[in-house]
Amino acid sequence: MINKALLKTHIIGGLTHGHGEYAYLSFGEFPQDSNLTLSILLSILNNINRKEHRLPDTLYLQMDNCSRENKNKYVYGVLGYLVLKGIFRKVRLSFLPVGHTHEDIDQMFSRFSSYLNKNDAVTPGELMEALRKSYSPEPDVHVLEQSEVFDFKAWIEPHLEEMHNHVAPKHFIFKLVDGSLVFKYKYWATDPKWEPYKQLNTALHKHRHQPNYFAIIGA
Repeated sequence: MINKALLKTHIIGGLTHGHGEYAYLSFGEFPQDSNLTLSILLSILNNINRKEHRLPDTLYLQMDNCSRENKNKYVYGVLGYLVLKGIFRKVRLSFLPVGHTHEDIDQMFSRFSSYLNKNDAVTPGELMEALRKSYSPEPDVHVLEQSEVFDFKAWIEPHLEEMHNHVAPKHFIFKLVDGSLVFKYKYWATDPKWEPYKQLNTALHKHRHQPNYFAIIGA
């Protein structure tokens, strides 16, 4: 009798233009939340820094329009903190409207799906090899380990306030102005001006003891 129990598998993709393609695998051991999102983002940035010995002045991010994983105060808080600590001069974060997620990374997942529809991957190792073969340029495929997924939410929670009305806008910018973090938003890219979101602008400055980003990355 064939055992039809399948291993729960989750693939998270990252596409960094000019720097590489990434596929991260987990097998049900981690919640699909902002801790996982931020841990993967951190891993990709560390990979780029190791290869190129630098990070760009401006980080451009486009993420799925999902509040549980991406569009929440934890992601906003960490991105703001990266600017506040000088890791980036500016971060621009964008989301596509729900139902209109025709992003370039979709092509990579389409190739994954097409290849796996024709080829079995019985073990995690076979799945990793299948993902590498299915897309060109070959993605960096990595199985996440417990030590690589950080509890960003617990780390930054004491330094944030509750956020409201932050789900509808599709575009955000984080930058320093006269030494202070400025967090602004637009509902649409075509809107003529950025509007300030004052809650995050003040929250990361109000605490005397800020979280130590370098302790998280082990630098």
